[in-house]
Amino acid sequence: MITTVQGSLLPSVRIDQFFDRRGQMAGIQRKKFKYLRRAGGTIRLIAKRSIRKRKAISTPGTPPSSHEGSLRKSIFYGLDKMNESAVIGPSAAWRQADSGGTLRGASLLEFGGVTWGPAMWIPGEKKKDNWIRIPAGPRTYRPRPFMDPALDEAEPRLAKMFADA
Repeated sequence: MITTVQGSLLPSVRIDQFFDRRGQMAGIQRKKFKYLRRAGGTIRLIAKRSIRKRKAISTPGTPPSSHEGSLRKSIFYGLDKMNESAVIGPSAAWRQADSGGTLRGASLLEFGGVTWGPAMWIPGEKKKDNWIRIPAGPRTYRPRPFMDPALDEAEPRLAKMFADA
């Protein structure tokens, strides 16, 4: 913007201002992605901590138990710069739950559902040589959400975090 002030007794004054729109927008984008990374990391950490490593099976409606720790290790987050959002959750490669490939293990844990299970043999409880055959057929999984409660728990922190931005 150029402003000129001229008067009969006053000398001519010229003010030259420059607004670096591209630089300002780049700074805003950097700050936005900084806070998105923080938000993704916060939600990921809460989700990982909610999954307890133990042998017992969790009750439906509570976060799942991780017997080996593989579910906890598979939770990642990343930035989607195209949509300007953070993506948080278990990796897509984490344990395929059925042979058809329609539902994955993490999706079954989070939302529950029915999937086809193959026939299998499992050891009996009383004798070592006593094996029990479980026939092929539908398997019903009750929901054990862990990502949605993590987002709910992180929401007050995120509101404060983005308010400070």
